[in-house]
Amino acid sequence: MANFEDSPNGGGGYLRFLKFSPSQDKIYVSTYSPYLNKYLTDDNNKFVLNYPMTQAHYTLEVNVEGSGSTTISPLRESYVFGSVVNLTVTPEPGWTFQEWSGDLTGNTNPTSITMYHNKNITATITQDHYTLEVNVEGSGTVTTNPTQTFYVYGDIVSLTAVRSLGWNFIGWSGDLSSTDNPASIVIDSSKKITLTFTEKQYTWPVTVFGTLVGYMLREAMFFFLTIVHLFLLILAQFARAEYYVS
Repeated sequence: MANFEDSPNGGGGYLRFLKFSPSQDKIYVSTYSPYLNKYLTDDNNKFVLNYPMTQAHYTLEVNVEGSGSTTISPLRESYVFGSVVNLTVTPEPGWTFQEWSGDLTGNTNPTSITMYHNKNITATITQDHYTLEVNVEGSGTVTTNPTQTFYVYGDIVSLTAVRSLGWNFIGWSGDLSSTDNPASIVIDSSKKITLTFTEKQYTWPVTVFGTLVGYMLREAMFFFLTIVHLFLLILAQFARAEYYVS
């Protein structure tokens, strides 16, 4: 400390200046008057103090909740005051980054943080949920295994088509293109599938149908002619009987 008030002219406006040199662990002291534009250079007003100075170092700890990883750049064991560190979250497939917490808040990714003290940060990553929708065209049903409200990335779902009587299974379309039954699908996003059935059509070959109709017509005609012939014979017998009676 220095007090120049007792000096002539109220101290002459002298001020004590200190210059810190952490690399040399020294403090350079000088005395100067802006009013007089003059330095005092005696040993009491210009000297050097030896003072050990070490730069503060701060640690950065980043934890992950969920499935994924973080990239820290630059990656160091410790950081000095004012260092800027970049942070990037990379979720695993089927997971989504939600937010930072602790000494960093928000959901910006990538982001950065300035080191003023030790930092402890958590990156929260949540698992995605996907839906499976199966629509049926025609008459029939579908069974899913497993049957769930939602699925997660990588789930395998088995689909079985059950046709109604008189209907045929055609195939799957949409997010599943297949004619296999049962079929399976791997969930990596929400899926929408259509199951198609068509009604059976029964047809007779033309030649067989024509032959059958012709046969039936011939048989019917033969039966009709036989009946007429018998009827005429009966009438003839009645006519003879009347003739002999008369």
